[in-house]
Amino acid sequence: MKKNILEIGPGVRPMHHRSQKEFVLSDDEHYTGIEQGQIIFENPIWHRIKERYGNRVKVFTGDQKELTQIESDSIDELVALGTSDKSDKTLSEFKRVLRTGGLFILGTMSVGANAWKLTLLQAGFTELPELENSYNLFPRAGIPDRPYTVMSFRKH
Repeated sequence: MKKNILEIGPGVRPMHHRSQKEFVLSDDEHYTGIEQGQIIFENPIWHRIKERYGNRVKVFTGDQKELTQIESDSIDELVALGTSDKSDKTLSEFKRVLRTGGLFILGTMSVGANAWKLTLLQAGFTELPELENSYNLFPRAGIPDRPYTVMSFRKH
């Protein structure tokens, strides 16, 4: 069965919550990435991803507040790693495209995790604390640790 994944603002580290090293899809997964600027998709990482996965990967420019390219209730997994906009319009669009029972994966700097958690619980999502993890967002020498938390929620 086909699983549709939508990532908001993938940048040059798409789906980094799964692997810090490379972008990986399982055989049944189809991926759509939406970024505000087209230039991000000119990065060599996107050429490698498209070469590896072909038409199972689509990317386009757009705004998380208006996901007009995405049908309602069509997404099984919504990934937003670094989204800071908690506006009603953004949350409304996230809820519109995510199917009932769908997974919402949110990444944020650890200091902002509790505020996001409260916002999503109030918006009608159920927290899945067993899927939460934390890691250093920039694990390179010379760069200070940036504690990052990835939380998972279910739409009901």
